[in-house]
Amino acid sequence: MEITIVIPVYNKEAYVERCFRQLMAQDFNSFEVVAVDDGSTDRSGEICDNIKQEDPRIRVIHTENRGVTAARKRGVEEARGKYIVFVDSDDELLPGALNIMYETIERTGADEVIARFQSQDKVVSPVVFKGFTETTLPIWYIITGKNRFPVLWA
Repeated sequence: MEITIVIPVYNKEAYVERCFRQLMAQDFNSFEVVAVDDGSTDRSGEICDNIKQEDPRIRVIHTENRGVTAARKRGVEEARGKYIVFVDSDDELLPGALNIMYETIERTGADEVIARFQSQDKVVSPVVFKGFTETTLPIWYIITGKNRFPVLWA
């Protein structure tokens, strides 16, 4: 198992099925999905359970609502993969995303890969920096806001 995709889920019934469908359509197969239903009060948890029946790579954990950070932490604790990818339950990975991230981190030996993203209205994020081999400058970019996407889901 190379990648664990951790999805915190809270009241996203309108989006969560599409999120899963996009993940299952990736051209990279050595991954699992750990969805943590963080006490949803809508049908999100039920939708996760239904999709889980279709694919053995999906595991669903139901918890009481403790927030997105606690849900991500629980997902990481349950992870079996070599690498962790965070995807929010209203996000979709673009085709080929897992393969590109995996090949990049394996080829470069990087500690972290930060991916570009496309918003729901089809705006693609810019490449702010790439290829740093030391930590001082990337950390400075993140702290000063020069990096436009220092978020877990990217």
